[in-house]
Amino acid sequence: MNRNNKKDKSFTLANIITLLSASVCGVVCFHGKNFNSLANMVESVVWAAGVAGLLAGTALGARTLKRKSRNLKSSFVAFGTVFKTSFIFEIILVVLFAVFSLYLALSPSSPFTHYFTVTERRTEIREKLAENITQAENMFAEYERYAQNRKNLYEQKLRSVARAKNTRPSEYALYFENNRVADANQIENIMSKVHENLFPSRETSEEPSLKTNYEAAKQEDSTWLAKRRTDVENWILVPFMVNIADVVNQVEPNSMKWRNELIQISEVRNKGEIADDFDFNLSFEDVIGHFIQQGTPTEISCGLAFLLTFVLMLLWWVVTKREAPGFIKMEKDEIIL
Repeated sequence: MNRNNKKDKSFTLANIITLLSASVCGVVCFHGKNFNSLANMVESVVWAAGVAGLLAGTALGARTLKRKSRNLKSSFVAFGTVFKTSFIFEIILVVLFAVFSLYLALSPSSPFTHYFTVTERRTEIREKLAENITQAENMFAEYERYAQNRKNLYEQKLRSVARAKNTRPSEYALYFENNRVADANQIENIMSKVHENLFPSRETSEEPSLKTNYEAAKQEDSTWLAKRRTDVENWILVPFMVNIADVVNQVEPNSMKWRNELIQISEVRNKGEIADDFDFNLSFEDVIGHFIQQGTPTEISCGLAFLLTFVLMLLWWVVTKREAPGFIKMEKDEIIL
């Protein structure tokens, strides 16, 4: 009785090791496919589940067939040998497991291999992503310098026109609406409107954008960029905890969106104003290429894949005991029922 209990426990432990090993491969493949598909979660989950299921299914299936072969009576004769059907299926599962394991370990298209290919480039990826984020952060400061310069030039023009209103009354009428109000007061009111045009602050029930509420949107966007910068740094330390492909996917389009909004704001012109639209060159470093480009399997990916394969094969070959021979040699004139 005790012996049977011990035997059952050993099989239970072997099953747990098998499932954990297959799950590890599945998690690695999830991240590898997440890199290659640029954060396509559905595709990544399907791949992870498929890999884990195939590895666990073939490994556990082979072990089960080996352990229960005594109870499976079906057999057939080939080349003078009686083969038990369970043994044939067992070998098929082992071969499938071995072939799939080799694919995971050695194929550049394998998501398992691709994960380690990308993480080997993480230093270069981090530097390029950090540079892209810095560009986006600098864009707001650059716009504010542009807007302040426009305000200064326009105010200088207003004061110049106000001083010459007696000699150039037509020009004065272009900029000022009421000569009965003190010029200083009019200039103050006009400059308030100029500031509102360049830094909108309208209240809206929708999510603020740079075109509706500059300060609120800038604060939100700056916080988002700071979070993405932290994600990049954390990815170096704990790769599994950060969806870095999602960061890569979002930084460039979001930055371009903010840039276009700032350009649209700058297109507003005040009376008599001559100015250029805001322009900011966003020259993003190519980061996406590092995530989708396949590479040669790394030593780490090969080593881990072979280690997991060895463990699972060991559980099948050594730990699992066969209860009956897989094949029996037929003697001459012997009839197998």
